[in-house]
This record gives sequence, C-alpha cells and structure tokens, in this order.
Amino acid sequence: MLSSVLTSWSNRTSRIIARSSTLHHLAAIPSCQATRPSLQPQRPITTRPPSLGRSWKKLRNHSKWGFIIYRCYYRSDEAWKQFLDGWSALTKANIRRLNRHHLIPTLDFTVREDCRSLDGATVERVQEMFTAWTKSEEALVEEKEAEEKNTWDYSRYWFCVHVDACALDGCLRYLSLPQERQWDYLVRPRFRKPGLGQTPYVSILMKKVEIEGVTARDELEAEEEAEEEEEESEVVAVKIHLPLVLPDAYTSLMDSPFLFDDWARYCCEDGVHLS
Repeated sequence: MLSSVLTSWSNRTSRIIARSSTLHHLAAIPSCQATRPSLQPQRPITTRPPSLGRSWKKLRNHSKWGFIIYRCYYRSDEAWKQFLDGWSALTKANIRRLNRHHLIPTLDFTVREDCRSLDGATVERVQEMFTAWTKSEEALVEEKEAEEKNTWDYSRYWFCVHVDACALDGCLRYLSLPQERQWDYLVRPRFRKPGLGQTPYVSILMKKVEIEGVTARDELEAEEEAEEEEEESEVVAVKIHLPLVLPDAYTSLMDSPFLFDDWARYCCEDGVHLS
C-alpha cells in the first residue's frame, strides 16, 4: 500500500524534490505574549457541529483513530491538562451531535511528551521526530493491524499535531469563552468583533515524504521546471482552527491527503485555516 501511496504523491511533489532541504511552513508560529486565562474548571464548550464527510464510515472499524499530538510546552502541567481535557470534551460533544456515538470509544488522544527534546521544539524538529516514528516498530505494528482490518488511513500515519505555548494560550482562551463568543471565530478576522485576537489553533504537520525511484534526470527536469515558475517552498505545517481539527481535518485527510497543500494556500490573514 505504501508504494502505491508514494507513487501517487510523486507527480505532485516532483518540483520540490531538488529543493527538499529548504523547509518552510506557510503559517510560521510567532512568539506569544498572551496572558493565560484563569485555570478554573470550565464547563465543556462546543461550536458548530463538524462535517465528517464520507470517512466516518471508514472509522467504524478502526480500533484507534486520532492524530499523534506533540506537546511542545512544559511550563504548566495544569494548563496542559485543561487544554487536553477541553479539546477532548469539545470533540466528543461534536461527535455526539452527529449521532456517531460509536466513534468515541476508539478516539485516541495519543500525546508524545518529553520535556528535554520537545520543550519549545519547532515544527521542523517535530516533523523529523514524527517521520522517524512512522518508521518505528510501534507504528509498523499499528499499520499492519490497520491494513489487515482494511482500516489504514493517511491521517494517523502521515500527519500529526504540534502544540506550543502560543497555540496553548489561544486555545485556553477560546475554551473559556461562552459559546456565542466562540462562534465569532468562524468568520474571517477582518469581519470579527474587536478584541478577539488570533484564531485559536493547533498546527497540523505532514511527515517528510521520500519518493523512491527518482533519477538524477528527474531531479534536473524538476529543477528546470521550478526555475520557470514562481518560487515555492515545501509546506511543513498548517495552523487549523481548534474545533475543526477533530474530526473535520482528520476525516478530510483520510479522503484526500492532498487537501493539506490546499489548506496552506488558503489561510486567513492571521495565518489560520478556517474551512
């Protein structure tokens, strides 16, 4: 299966193979000076119901689904727990409103935690770590089991989630808002009420794609083609509005992993993708 996947990606990525050392993500994560809200317990807040598209049917037989989440913030375990609990409650509430209760037990918030290697880690660093994990025995066992059940999907083994201090601050602020204020973030920033700030987000990363069977001639032709076109760089990460990550983005990438590049091209003016 992996060989066919790589072949399908080769045409789309040929122009960047010769320049693969130049990594850049369109929505770079800025330094964040936001004040973290009070960590008092909040009731679960929900936004509009997500749209699972066609892929929810594929999830029915999954023993595990959900992105691998890389924790890149370690100043407060309490803040991290509140974020993770709030995101989990938000996602499950949306799934219940879609009457897909059977998907909740297999939803897995797999968190990678290591203060020494991940505290403040860039998206490029996390991309390297995630790419290495996809080749690990743990991942290969998961993939083999999924293939045997015909439940293998791109989302869990091609994409992961990066959460740093700035993303965490915005998400905690969002989760503390009343529902009517959360809805305000679903319109483009320039049309919003003042004072809302940047759209709360987490970053979805794509693993490094290695194309087998590429010759030197292929690379030369790709480089010549790139020189004739507007310079472009490989997208490492895209910021996605928090309530749209699970299950929306996950199931969308199951249907078409190529959407990742489209999301990068169509971010709002604050660098976050909304639809």
